[in-house]
Parts: sequence; structure tokens; C-alpha cells
Amino acid sequence: MSQDSPVLVTGASGFLAKHIVLALLRGGRAVRASLRDPARAAEVRQAVLPHLPAGAERGLSFVTLDLTRNEGWREAMAGAAALIHTASPFPIARPKDTEAVTRAAVGGTRRA
Repeated sequence: MSQDSPVLVTGASGFLAKHIVLALLRGGRAVRASLRDPARAAEVRQAVLPHLPAGAERGLSFVTLDLTRNEGWREAMAGAAALIHTASPFPIARPKDTEAVTRAAVGGTRRA
């Protein structure tokens, strides 16, 4: 696995994913972090960048992916050395349609 090829980490704004992104960047890996909402990239940067050596942030890039849609997955995986799939819907309150949450989780895993 080439150090230059990025590792795609899905669900990058999640607790576990932020730690994975940090560990990969500290190890010199390039990271392509996926988010459903691109506005959350600032949150990921704020959580990760203060803990990195100077220059390591150049290895971090973002892509927008939706677990329920096919669009973007092929492009997100292009040239990636590996995939770490942590994205999954996790509502705070019990959703009215629990099957929708399951469909999104299963669909995202299949797309990944």
C-alpha cells in the first residue's frame, strides 16, 4: 500500500473516524475523508489539526458521500489504497422509521 495513495475514511465527522483520521495522518498517510455534509469539514479539521506535526494537514482532503445514494462512491475510491468504513446513521432520538436507518446503514456498507 503506497504511502501516497489516500485511505478513504467514511463518516469522518464521527468520534471514531476522527481518531482514525488523526492516527493515519500521524503515520504519514494521506486521508480522503468522506462527509455527508461538506460544512462539517471545519469540525474535522478543528478536532484533528492541533494534534498533528506541521505540514501533516496537507495529506487531508474531503469528499461528499451519502450512504443512501450511488453517486460519488466510484470517484471517492479512485486511487485509494484502502477503505475504512465508519459511516452509519446514529440518531439521538428513536426515529419514526427505524427501517430507514437500517436501509441507510446497510446501503452504505454495500456501496463502500
